[in-house]
Amino acid sequence: MRNRLRINLLFILPLVSACSDIDEKDLFLCPVTTVEMPSVTGHLAPELMTEFVCPEPFFKILDDSVMVAYLPQSEYSLNMFGMAKGDTLASICRMGRGPDEFLALVPYYGIEGPYAHLVDDGTFRYSKVHLYESMRRNHTVIENSFPLYCPEGYYFDYTCPVQNKYFCITCSKARNNTNNSYVLPFISVFSLDDGQHLADYHFLDEKPLRTKSSRKVNYATMFSFNMISNNESGMVCLASHSSPYMLFLDSKDGSARGIRLGHDLRMNHKKLYLCFNSICSDSDRIYALFFGAEAQDDRNNSKFLVLDWEGNILNCFQLDGAYIHMDIGGDTLYLTRSLYENQLFRLPLSSLID
Repeated sequence: MRNRLRINLLFILPLVSACSDIDEKDLFLCPVTTVEMPSVTGHLAPELMTEFVCPEPFFKILDDSVMVAYLPQSEYSLNMFGMAKGDTLASICRMGRGPDEFLALVPYYGIEGPYAHLVDDGTFRYSKVHLYESMRRNHTVIENSFPLYCPEGYYFDYTCPVQNKYFCITCSKARNNTNNSYVLPFISVFSLDDGQHLADYHFLDEKPLRTKSSRKVNYATMFSFNMISNNESGMVCLASHSSPYMLFLDSKDGSARGIRLGHDLRMNHKKLYLCFNSICSDSDRIYALFFGAEAQDDRNNSKFLVLDWEGNILNCFQLDGAYIHMDIGGDTLYLTRSLYENQLFRLPLSSLID
């Protein structure tokens, strides 16, 4: 069964310049609400964890004591580290074609309880890995595995589980008739019981991108974003890495709505702008690292946003540096500050709420 969801939003990298022949209302299938960036309500200076050397700037926190890091150049795709000292606890998801091995693990995966929900982009196969058992045995313990449908020429990007469904951002690079490149993404939904393909949600009107009238549209060749879910409410939130959009999709009925932060990016072909560097969440709130400026900047003016699952901004903080990724463990938020420094920082969640 496939459903076509006519919603308007997405964080496609191609944004439209003021002189373009088409604008947002032509690209998106429904209107997006513009939300003004609120005034800064405070300043944040996360504490450096001097005893911990972060092995990889992009990670997941299994609980408040274990970090799961994706290491693409390693023999094992996932490595588990103790949060107290940074010691290696286990190495799992070995690269290869054998049993319990992976050809090309999608690095943006979801963790739910003790399980990691993984997709092998080399075989388009889903695996449910029990992390605690894998750590205890120092071997990949897969409790369930099945193939996922993916159209020819497409690939999976961000994935996340929600209420016994598995959401995958599915996308492919394409070119229009003026040879400008763009990415056409949509959401594929699968059953976590048997991998049955339940629905596709399309949110971008491709027709304007393929016409000659799009010759003045500003395009970027890369396309990336973040996706998180709320298992209690069934909501899925997506945030663009390079444009100021967030999408809220209700997994129960397929309804969706979006917001656009009122931010002038002044984008052009020669510049790359960063918006939502990272997002994470708990059952009540969404936490977002928002930069909204040129990638070559020093990024000291990046902001930390706290939102509810309705898309309302509750707090806006000024950060003291260039933070690029974060995740929650217990009552603490863990952050990395740069791709190269291998430093881990922390903030108590209590400091982010009035």
